[in-house]
Amino acid sequence: KNKLTSITLGAGMKSVGENAFYGSSGVKKLSLNEGLETIGSRAFSGLSGLEGDLNIPSTVKEIGEYAVYECVKLNGTLTIGGALTSIAWNYFGTGGTENATDGFEKVILREGVQTIGENCFIRWNGLKEAVIPDTVTTIENGAFNSCGSLTKVSFGAGVKRIEDSAFSKTALTGELKLPASLETIGNSAFAYCDEITEVNIPDTVTSIGYAAFSYNTKTEKITVPYGDIQYGGAASEHYIFTQYGGEDSKLTTVVLGGIPDDIGVGELFSMSLSNVQYVILGSGVGATGVLVRCRQP
Repeated sequence: KNKLTSITLGAGMKSVGENAFYGSSGVKKLSLNEGLETIGSRAFSGLSGLEGDLNIPSTVKEIGEYAVYECVKLNGTLTIGGALTSIAWNYFGTGGTENATDGFEKVILREGVQTIGENCFIRWNGLKEAVIPDTVTTIENGAFNSCGSLTKVSFGAGVKRIEDSAFSKTALTGELKLPASLETIGNSAFAYCDEITEVNIPDTVTSIGYAAFSYNTKTEKITVPYGDIQYGGAASEHYIFTQYGGEDSKLTTVVLGGIPDDIGVGELFSMSLSNVQYVILGSGVGATGVLVRCRQP
């Protein structure tokens, strides 16, 4: 196997079995055919010489555990999905571990993918961009957690759920553009994202989890729409925008379309309002809570 330098699958190939090319460390080029449906466990694991991009054909319906593991030089674009409706972490191994295939700079998910699985791309430290199609409805817990170089995500128009810590500790930059289809934002979903400067929550959102946008020290403006939104968990866990850098906070503008009568603004924002200059309260705001040390016009 170590003498192999290239693998090209023929047009009629439907399945690659378990361990088929395991340990072929000399392979530098891998071409998979459209029409391929199944990739077995560890089929391409250990191709440590493989470099550049990886295209998983749109016809692939099933991928086994660690199918593309220990391919540590793959550092280009990963294109995956189509017939495959859910993407799981165990195709490539847990990101950040020694032998995981986690060096891609860009991930493109094709139309057809519906779910990005739990911890799917966690700690893919080289990942800079992700393209999510309209067919994706759910981004599960920790899907892109701790992708420290991830600056850009293109959300498809069908995303309804972004679950707990899905994008926490990423480098998402500038205005956070969430899809108009979004309904649920999980706990700490976008926490510790220090480069986000503006957050606009769509009016389709009905639930925002505890600390969803917390510890984002460079956020300057937050807009929360009018609507029947459930905030946080228990009464002590309503905070969704907490600790925006204290005295060094960049947060200057808060636009509140509406919040429930039994939750005050101070409960949502904890101690993050110390440098706010403008608080715009919509007709849907009930009890305003205590706006501690806010400088209002």
